[in-house]
Amino acid sequence: GRSALEARLYDLVGIAVDAQGHVYVVDKGSNRVRKIDGRSGVISTVAGVCRYGFDGDNKPAIKAMLHAPEAVVFDPAGNFYVSDTMNHRVRKIDIATGFISTVAGNGDSGYEDKNMGGCGAAQFVAKESAGMIKHGDGLPAVEAVVNSPVGLALDSQGFLYICERGENKIRRAKLW
Repeated sequence: GRSALEARLYDLVGIAVDAQGHVYVVDKGSNRVRKIDGRSGVISTVAGVCRYGFDGDNKPAIKAMLHAPEAVVFDPAGNFYVSDTMNHRVRKIDIATGFISTVAGNGDSGYEDKNMGGCGAAQFVAKESAGMIKHGDGLPAVEAVVNSPVGLALDSQGFLYICERGENKIRRAKLW
């Protein structure tokens, strides 16, 4: 790797720090999540390749395609979650294996060409059981429509909150 000060980064939109003090930045312009070592300042790619698309799950995150990722958040075990915005998914990177998987969203925005409203149109939608998210259908989170997730937050009880740009909604999925 090389120093983060020398790295080419494009359209940085998200940032998080893990328990070890490493800084993770979402480089939307290159469809990657980058890690800056908290001690050495060396930057490396931890998810994504420098092109957009979707090519499946259950593979090394550094070989997986993302499409306009925007947010990153950590769980207590050190795994991190990325809003894979234009793939309409939230992806988990397992810190132990380095593998990527989808935890919310089925890849469909749910709409072709609809205006979902502007200012004041936000809604909060939630379902309590593990792995579930409500989109009016009660489907498991990985089967639900998640339209352009752009923000993520994770609470101490295992709820993942997802800000959807495409529907002006905040969704909640129980991860554990």
